[in-house]
Amino acid sequence: EEEEKYVWATDMKDLLLLIKASVARASGRGTDHLEPCLITRYESEYANVLKRGFSVYRRLSDALPVSTQKKRGRPKQASGKNLLDRFLKQQDGVLAYMYDFEIPFDNNQAERDIRMAKLKQKISGSYRSTQGADIFCRIRSYISTLRKQGIGVMRGIDSVVRGQPIMPQLCPGAG
Repeated sequence: EEEEKYVWATDMKDLLLLIKASVARASGRGTDHLEPCLITRYESEYANVLKRGFSVYRRLSDALPVSTQKKRGRPKQASGKNLLDRFLKQQDGVLAYMYDFEIPFDNNQAERDIRMAKLKQKISGSYRSTQGADIFCRIRSYISTLRKQGIGVMRGIDSVVRGQPIMPQLCPGAG
């Protein structure tokens, strides 16, 4: 949408955000699923957006002059066309949050979880040993889990230093 300014990209963004809002409303009502007719409507609109997108790139490729020089490999595609191909092949993954409300709309939490490790690697160049990297990851994982479960980080670290570590629940809310 930002790079190529195609309407199909704006339509796809709007559709995905509409589905996200529908999931939030359904969750707010205490349900764990969307109505089947709504899912069908969203899947149909998803297919329509893909169809419109592919037609844009078909028209563009038809307008290009045919090269007489033979180049090896597949011809390069526009980044938008590559994105459309991924949307088509990975539809179940893209819309997973619509089918299962436990799946988040984005992967921001996963990105936040690895950011500190990547930052440390960037600053120091690398870890001195695999054991050091493992220790760093275990500590960061423990801190992240404490935060996600609403347990104070300093309280958790203090408990570890005293030899009585707070053990976060493996599946919070499961029992």
